[in-house]
Amino acid sequence: MALSAQSFFSASVVAGALFFVGDVTSQGIAGHRRRKLTEGKHEQTGHEFYSVWNAVHAWDYERTLKMTGFGFGFNGWYSLAGFHLLDRILGPSSTLRQAATKAIISQSFLSPPYLSAFLLYSAVFCASNSNNKESVSTAIDTVVEKFPELYMSAWTVWPAVNLLTFRYLPPGVPRVAFLNFVGVGWNAYMTAVGVKE
Repeated sequence: MALSAQSFFSASVVAGALFFVGDVTSQGIAGHRRRKLTEGKHEQTGHEFYSVWNAVHAWDYERTLKMTGFGFGFNGWYSLAGFHLLDRILGPSSTLRQAATKAIISQSFLSPPYLSAFLLYSAVFCASNSNNKESVSTAIDTVVEKFPELYMSAWTVWPAVNLLTFRYLPPGVPRVAFLNFVGVGWNAYMTAVGVKE
């Protein structure tokens, strides 16, 4: 079964939307940590509105749009095409063993290029020093530095999620939607690793 342009578009829209949520979550967590660190150092206003206003004011909407762009422009189609390829090569996951095999192959062969692309994209487009975009060689150094942490963390999350996905969800957009839904927290973590100094 060939993938349609509509499938690619739908997967990309879902991925972009959930990357948006993941980045907003990441920034919210980072902002909360900053507030906790400075708590007591500044006079408390007692007004929740002031706190919300500060959070909105501190939100880096440009970074969120760039992360959304990665979800839309890369994550959706990459996940859909990668899982489609695994289905074509290994067949449907009618047993737990077949699903486990796909999950391990996905993590071993699809994850490294994906994580490298994410880190490279983050280094070039989303770093906090975005006015001084990193050179390609500096961005590659960033990938080499941050990849091991991200890849080892991915092994603690994604094999189990992919096992469930391959075993119980139909191929196509439903899988991409589920993975991106589960991935909101992962995207928040990945964004934090990708853009931290």
